[in-house]
Amino acid sequence: SRMQDIRKLAALRGGRLTDLRKTALYAYAMAAAWYCPTAESLENELASFIEDCFADPATYRRHLPKTVIQRKQQSLEGVTVVWNGREHDARYRVRNSTLIKLLGITASEQRHLSCLIDKTEKASRNNEKRRNKRRQQGMIPRQQYEQQAQERRQQAMELFARGASKAAIAKALGVSKASVVGYLKG
Repeated sequence: SRMQDIRKLAALRGGRLTDLRKTALYAYAMAAAWYCPTAESLENELASFIEDCFADPATYRRHLPKTVIQRKQQSLEGVTVVWNGREHDARYRVRNSTLIKLLGITASEQRHLSCLIDKTEKASRNNEKRRNKRRQQGMIPRQQYEQQAQERRQQAMELFARGASKAAIAKALGVSKASVVGYLKG
């Protein structure tokens, strides 16, 4: 997903990256190291990325991130690194928030990406998912709800004017007695 997002970022920025190319290549390499089965396939993937997404690709072909490729090879050989007192795979790990800062990904660009998003965009997407789920389960749009509430309020006032008790109005409208009290106050 990160690899696709970095390619998508290039597309969003005009089809070919003209700035932060080495940083983008490094970020792409770190993601690809987890996906590519061999160090050679990693190098081929990086070359493809440079050709597809860089303005002036010839300049950057010789700038493959050697440390990422070495770490991939170490991982294949079973070498681990110790970090915070624990052994880990030799390949690099980096947080989305770090990549967002390094690549200068804006909020408007994040709306088009699937993985490289910050907490705000993630919360926005989760809220939208919840909203859609509620709608599928029968939640009505706000305007329709307000219209129904206004109609209930009007019916409650009419019934009250005819002398109906609050409990009788609540039963007739299918709402709580507290709702009827609120309708009559408003």
